[in-house]
Amino acid sequence: MIPNNAVQAYEEPDEDDVRQSIRQYQQYATEYPVEYAEKCLGVKPWSKQEDILRAFADPANTMISVRSGNGVGKTFLAATLITQYLDTHSPGYAVVTGASWQGVLKTVWPTFRRLHSRAPVNLGGTVLGTEWRRGEMWGAFCVSPDAPENISGFRTENGALIIVDEASSLTPEVYEAILGVCSAEGSKLVLLGNPLRPEGPFFDSFLSHGWKNFHISSIEAAKQNIKGLASMQWIEDRRKEWGEDSMAWKSRVLGDFPEDSEDILIPLSAVGRATIPSILSQRGWLYMGVDVARFGDDRTIITIRDQRCIRYAKAYHGRNLMEACGIVIKTINDWSVRPENVIIDDTGLGGGVTDRLHEQGYSVVPVNFGEAAYEDDKFQNRRSELYWNMRKAIIGEDSKRLFVPQQFTELVRELPWARYSMLSDQRIALEPKDKIKKRHGHSPDWADSLALSFDVYGNYDFA
Repeated sequence: MIPNNAVQAYEEPDEDDVRQSIRQYQQYATEYPVEYAEKCLGVKPWSKQEDILRAFADPANTMISVRSGNGVGKTFLAATLITQYLDTHSPGYAVVTGASWQGVLKTVWPTFRRLHSRAPVNLGGTVLGTEWRRGEMWGAFCVSPDAPENISGFRTENGALIIVDEASSLTPEVYEAILGVCSAEGSKLVLLGNPLRPEGPFFDSFLSHGWKNFHISSIEAAKQNIKGLASMQWIEDRRKEWGEDSMAWKSRVLGDFPEDSEDILIPLSAVGRATIPSILSQRGWLYMGVDVARFGDDRTIITIRDQRCIRYAKAYHGRNLMEACGIVIKTINDWSVRPENVIIDDTGLGGGVTDRLHEQGYSVVPVNFGEAAYEDDKFQNRRSELYWNMRKAIIGEDSKRLFVPQQFTELVRELPWARYSMLSDQRIALEPKDKIKKRHGHSPDWADSLALSFDVYGNYDFA
């Protein structure tokens, strides 16, 4: 329990006194975050909010993402986290951004100002229209999300807290800038929002290692019967208006990402079914795909699978042509992969790798994604065909499905990225790689490496 005298000692409004009391109080704010919210902020979190507050107080959780329906109290939660962070990080900055500047000014910040004014203790500082000036290099700021440079510069010796409201609209460019701000020890990144799009940094945070994820539906919140949260009447009205099969119902009530946009090649739902806790015992031959680093890129990726499971996936950074050849040869020998089951991207630097391997007596298979498909009456090019083969493997029935152990987080994250279309001649065409890169910030090299492993014509067992 938090001692009452700790709260009373904290009530001094003077900045120096507040800083001094925080040194005593920091332990309580870290170890008892729920009681801290109740006694020092005068709020009563509900169970899901309590779970997030505890996770946030844990120094091991530096990145937290919360996907939710409407009316679950996430804006109120953001306001609470601002104060909790600054009470344990002095000096320190808390930066709030979101899908739009107007959204930040009309939601998160008014909620924070109300929390500050109603707190049973004097939180100190001066609350203005877009910031809380608490002291020297100590306070909270609202920042427009329109340009990445708006985020940079908020660094202190204790790090910084970045809160992104309505995080589904977070772009890769702004996300990269945020990661730069959060490089200092003690930093925290919190993403909050409705899961509106099955792509982007917010979506990726639920498929990537290092994130503490939370999911809250509007139905859970309504059951709390708390004023200000979603009501059962609102939920019933949305059920009638939107229907339970609609994207709006899934994202804004259930707090689930839309699963199956018509043009997504491998739906999120299929990736979820294919993801498993650990590697399965080997079944059948091994197949290896090698996506070689191109000019301007800095990693070569090797993926090995058998007939039902990914067994190995690794990226090698900053390797030249001869080093890449040596890595491929060592991997072939370490895993006893038949050279004719090794498929290498032959474009760019990949052509030099395959030529050198052939000189060394390894009969690997070179593939150019842009060349004609084996079934050129069905697919625009080889890349479209290989990705389609990969799709059939991952969305197949359990007896023939290709499983992906969750330890291969980068691969899992990239699998739902690609989109496809049907050409006028009824052939399937995968979208250009540069479009994927524009949406997600980098090329789907892990997915490319796995797709290459499906170029063993005549030995495809997933159809």
